[in-house]
Amino acid sequence: MISIPLITRTHYQVEELAVVVAVVLNCTSPIKSDFVENVSHKLVQSLHRTNPAAARYAVDLAKRMGLLSNNLVWTNLGHLLNVVYPHEIKQKDRSLPVSMKYLFFRLLLEFDGAALLHFARKVERDGQVPQPGENWSDVAQTLFCETYDEYLKLATDPLDRIRLRQITERRQSKPFQGKSGPHQCFLHLTSMERLGLVSRTENRERSYTRKLGLHDGSSPTGRFLELVPDVIELERSISNGRFYQIAFEMFNRTSHQKDFQQSFQSFIGIVKRIYNQVVSTGVSLCSLQTITEAIQIESLMNGQKPPDSKTLMKQLNLMQASSPRDVRFHVDVYGRPSFLKLS
Repeated sequence: MISIPLITRTHYQVEELAVVVAVVLNCTSPIKSDFVENVSHKLVQSLHRTNPAAARYAVDLAKRMGLLSNNLVWTNLGHLLNVVYPHEIKQKDRSLPVSMKYLFFRLLLEFDGAALLHFARKVERDGQVPQPGENWSDVAQTLFCETYDEYLKLATDPLDRIRLRQITERRQSKPFQGKSGPHQCFLHLTSMERLGLVSRTENRERSYTRKLGLHDGSSPTGRFLELVPDVIELERSISNGRFYQIAFEMFNRTSHQKDFQQSFQSFIGIVKRIYNQVVSTGVSLCSLQTITEAIQIESLMNGQKPPDSKTLMKQLNLMQASSPRDVRFHVDVYGRPSFLKLS
């Protein structure tokens, strides 16, 4: 069944990505499952002015973004969040640390990429969201209808086409009204603002405008559309895991681009450091996904072009071959190497 990268459930008190950091690091466990009611209660206690309904939505958002399992245990991405998050800063800080900027861009591309694409087009075309005379309900309605229509054209499975057509028809028959419109838009656009893709203005009403200032004079949204022009390329990028390569082209474009360069011994040291951070949480195995993506984010922070996962797996295979007793791979249910165990 086709999965559309669009976050659809929203709440007016949750429009900041930083809230999922609090959900994962403060309210859930890497090894113990929990109930939504317990986790949301912890979140209400840790965050002021957050009601229980908003807290439950924040928990669902962390699940929707792949950070928590259905049992509310940290996933591979949840462990990645813990590894790359600079724990010395305050979680309530509105500005995103550089490492989190890359991680959230990766998460949004996979789980909310359709909204990024839609609003990037709208900002480039109209200059701001919403336009003068346009209300947020119209903006939200267009977001949903156009996104589902694009995926309807892309879908080949008959059941997917029926499902997408039914969703579109229901949305057209019951359009957004009142405060539901802005609530459906603010999470996506505030996320884009935090990533530096758009600017936010506060006159009589909130709006988001096209941002200039890249070194070549172009806008971040224009650059994004060059890299991801349509849902076909979006789906291809998600399928190939090109999140960090796109992030590099978006945020690290300079005249002197550096490739990822590490000696074999330095690479082993990086892997050991990440591995120790993960297993210190109590888990017995470290996901290869967590290791490879942590290395990719670290390379971005160093201004280096991130290596793809295949290149990193070759290095990990060499590491295992050089010391087979101390470095072992564990496979998933499909027989693919997915976890690392160091003696």
